Amino acid sequence: EDYILDTWAFVDLTGLGVVNSLQFGLESSDQGVYGMNTPAYFCLDTIIPWQEVTTFEDLPLAPESHWNGSDGSGGFHSDTAFFANDYDAQYDFWSGFACSNRTDVQVAGMDGQYTAITGGGYGGSANYAVAFVGWQTPPTVTFTQPQGLAGLYVTNNCYAYFDMIEGSPFSKRFGGVTGDDQDWFKLTVTGLDPNGVATGAVEFY
Repeated sequence: EDYILDTWAFVDLTGLGVVNSLQFGLESSDQGVYGMNTPAYFCLDTIIPWQEVTTFEDLPLAPESHWNGSDGSGGFHSDTAFFANDYDAQYDFWSGFACSNRTDVQVAGMDGQYTAITGGGYGGSANYAVAFVGWQTPPTVTFTQPQGLAGLYVTNNCYAYFDMIEGSPFSKRFGGVTGDDQDWFKLTVTGLDPNGVATGAVEFY
């Protein structure tokens, strides 16, 4: 499927059954000596359980701002879900989940890591989550109690989007010089039961 996502897209999670948490992974056709070259980010909004909805609109963010874990809290709650964050104060580096309401879709590179390419959350909402699949624990969402999920919405952030469209010193332009290279960027969402055992996995390109 020859596209690079620039809208919010629904990922059906009904096949995971009842889960206690979700883990997220990313893969790409653009690989180098140290692994994936494509920036390992995506944005997430509106997790839809069978009964309740996590929308991120309850997060206390100032306009045009983000939170990346620099307060050392280890994550944030939204409705019935906890989004884990790992922040390294020595290097001002984070992985896991951040939250944002930034709207500037013209910013590329690391400066674009906190902005969804859609310029806002799903359905016109302000707040959304940003995930970075770093080198520690995969980004994990844990629910207050096990539940079945209908799905969630995802899109690219500006950093990953523009690297795939234009390339960078660290990653290739998807499609290559001719536009014919068979490149891809894949999200894997794994459901985990209360014991951490996988209930299934969903792949979304």
